[in-house]
Amino acid sequence: MTLVAEVDAQVSHTLPLQWAASIEPEGNPASVISVRSEEGQILVRGQLSTGTRGWSLRGGAARKRSVITLQVTAVASDPIRAPDLEFHSYEAVITVRPAGRYRLRVTHACFTKGESGESFIRPVHEQSISVP
Repeated sequence: MTLVAEVDAQVSHTLPLQWAASIEPEGNPASVISVRSEEGQILVRGQLSTGTRGWSLRGGAARKRSVITLQVTAVASDPIRAPDLEFHSYEAVITVRPAGRYRLRVTHACFTKGESGESFIRPVHEQSISVP
């Protein structure tokens, strides 16, 4: 399963993405998103919390016309999970060409039974951004 298909079946193309995610032992339950642009790039930092432990995060970016979507997906990696909170932070650097003004959407999704299981997608951030 590709994240491009998860973002939008009608997406014109995938965007190059540098991705890093980590578990924060003393995480913040609020989902905080920060976005900035640099020449040819959009940098996104955010957080996602899950209702149990045993998840891994993946990222995917795609563009359709002037709308760029970053989808952050939590995938269950541990089959036995107890109720608890697990906080993840992530950083994504999306390569964008050509320079211009874009609409950025960030969504969070959780696959509750592994990659082929049930999921829900939640929009968490949207803004216009100029990329030099």
